[in-house]
Amino acid sequence: MAVEDPPAGRFTWTIDNFSRLPKKHYSDVFTVGGYKWRILIFPKGNNAEHLSMYIDVADSVTMPYGWTRFAQFSLTVVNQVHSKYSIRK
Repeated sequence: MAVEDPPAGRFTWTIDNFSRLPKKHYSDVFTVGGYKWRILIFPKGNNAEHLSMYIDVADSVTMPYGWTRFAQFSLTVVNQVHSKYSIRK
């Protein structure tokens, strides 16, 4: 049985006035592999003292009870002033 290559995609989110964001902020919805996703950030942290970022299924309420989805992703935060402070996880 052949294993299919997983779908790949890229989403770029430019955030203006980052320091003025509310406690919780979502990106626009984007689609990869036929599924709708969005990024969720907590600029001042989610029960932490540093930026917290998550990938979120944008239409989870339409999914059946107990559904699961496997996704592999990386997030890059780019510091436009001092690139040495940019980070990829």
